[in-house]
Amino acid sequence: AREASASVAHEDPLAWRQARARWEKPEQETWIFGDIPARIHVCDQAGVPVHAYPALKPGVTGVALRLMKTAEEAEVLNPRGLSRLLELRLRYELAWMQKDLRALRTLGPLVSTLVPVETLMEQAGGCISRWICDGVAVPALTHNDFERAVEQAKERLRGLVPRFGDLLREILTLRQTLLVHPTPPAGQDRDLAALLPANFLDATPYPHLAHLPRYLKAMKVRADRWKQNPLKDQERAKELAPYVAAIRAVRAKVGGERYRWLVEELRVSLFAQELGTAEPVSAVKLDRLLIDLRMGAQPAGSSGLSPTPAPILVAPVATKKKSAPVKSLGALDGLFRK
Repeated sequence: AREASASVAHEDPLAWRQARARWEKPEQETWIFGDIPARIHVCDQAGVPVHAYPALKPGVTGVALRLMKTAEEAEVLNPRGLSRLLELRLRYELAWMQKDLRALRTLGPLVSTLVPVETLMEQAGGCISRWICDGVAVPALTHNDFERAVEQAKERLRGLVPRFGDLLREILTLRQTLLVHPTPPAGQDRDLAALLPANFLDATPYPHLAHLPRYLKAMKVRADRWKQNPLKDQERAKELAPYVAAIRAVRAKVGGERYRWLVEELRVSLFAQELGTAEPVSAVKLDRLLIDLRMGAQPAGSSGLSPTPAPILVAPVATKKKSAPVKSLGALDGLFRK
């Protein structure tokens, strides 16, 4: 059926032209498409139904509705088209957000050793916009779903910049603390630079920013106490090293970003377990995920970590039940039962 759909333009150009004339629309700045079906019937070819797959294709001035010959092509285009359409619909709100980000200039001293503050503001605007205008958040190609996504985006933007500024201040303050720490373990500078490169707001999806303070605190916990038991610290670093080394090779694969952040969770689990992890993590789990990535299989749950970390559950310490106070000599017999 896929091959028939892909060749329909050559086998029956009239049917394909008629379908395009009925369904396709030029670039638009807002949703005028009604409810878009997942596929449409074009014709029958040798008894096989041939379908076209509507897709929202981003362009220079807007988003066009086009018919694709395969579902895979439509699946690639639709999130991009929805993102572009959300960006156009929210352009005024995003412009105000960018103006509000001028408040990040107060972070100047903390960011001076990383990037110019103007660059940080630009990266911050891009980070927030990509999250707000994520086309994946629109569940279906319907007018109601799109409008619902627009309202949700507007709600997220309300009061966002002050909270975002507080989060950045915490992240950059912890970074500065690590830069001047008196007893850093071997490789801390490398690990810090990998977690917070100059473009970390471009490289880190917005929901993952909430995890960065915990990762930085884990580095500080390690720096504070690694000298108490250098051999144990070395063993843990050796356990972590192969997973860190594998990040570059698999990060671009589907599920690679999830692997990258799970490595950071393993670092927390090894060096600062009391801080908790976003989800259960172990060397065995990472080994399995790494095998899937290297074999090209799409791992389950490849979208990333949960927005907020879940604390590690600690079993309560058992305590003996207190006995009632002895009120008379006769009650002593109860303490020495045979």
